[in-house]
Amino acid sequence: MISEKDRQSIDLLRGMITSIRKQVSEAEDLIEIAEQFIEILKTDNSEEYITPSEAASELGLVKSTVIAQIKKGNIKAHRVEREYRIAKSEIQRIKEGRITD
Repeated sequence: MISEKDRQSIDLLRGMITSIRKQVSEAEDLIEIAEQFIEILKTDNSEEYITPSEAASELGLVKSTVIAQIKKGNIKAHRVEREYRIAKSEIQRIKEGRITD
């Protein structure tokens, strides 16, 4: 039989475990974001990136169309956290009508 004091200790420890798991999960999310930034930086430091909204404006489209084309693979983009970033050179390629490799 577990005493009330031991039961409280067990509950406290379970709460601590839950809290630690949440912190680990958040740390893993931050690591993933940092890795995404590293990949962008490794590609070309001189490249300028814009948001899907900015790309839509430049291409005469709506944001949802740009995002749909990114998901289909017709527009190359990097995903940073929950937002896409598109290289200005990719917008230029689209304007010139060149096909994605």
